[in-house]
Amino acid sequence: MRALLLAGVVAVSGCAASVNVREVARSQYCNTPGPAARVQLLRGGAAVATWLGERGIALAGAEPQADADYAVVETGMRPTGGYAVEVAEQATRRGERIVLRVTFVAPEPGSLQTQALSSPCALVQLPPGRHAVVEVRDPAGKAVASSDAPPKAEPGPTQ
Repeated sequence: MRALLLAGVVAVSGCAASVNVREVARSQYCNTPGPAARVQLLRGGAAVATWLGERGIALAGAEPQADADYAVVETGMRPTGGYAVEVAEQATRRGERIVLRVTFVAPEPGSLQTQALSSPCALVQLPPGRHAVVEVRDPAGKAVASSDAPPKAEPGPTQ
């Protein structure tokens, strides 16, 4: 019985594959509407350009390829500077789902920060292939956001 259970675990975990993603650009001011962390799947350079236009921002170095898929990961609106989003280069593919490992950085308590609203984001190029959903997980593996779900009402992670 135990051998069967172990074989089942191996078979299920065998469906996931490690893939690389590439950060294309990032900004401290992405005009995120609301405090929740979010991720959005963008199909091709035209979709990235549309997203940038809707937000009224420009990302330095962002020259998306027409045929690639992208994910934009956002921390949500923050009360000061000192916040950031860091996307790990290694991700996991589970069928048509890409799971990104993301660290949300917060300023040290009591540190001096700019007294202006910020909303950090990172634009990430996904590996070739079909993508239906992008999921964001923190370093501990906790689900933070998904492109197939609306942002949560409560604030996103602060660390």
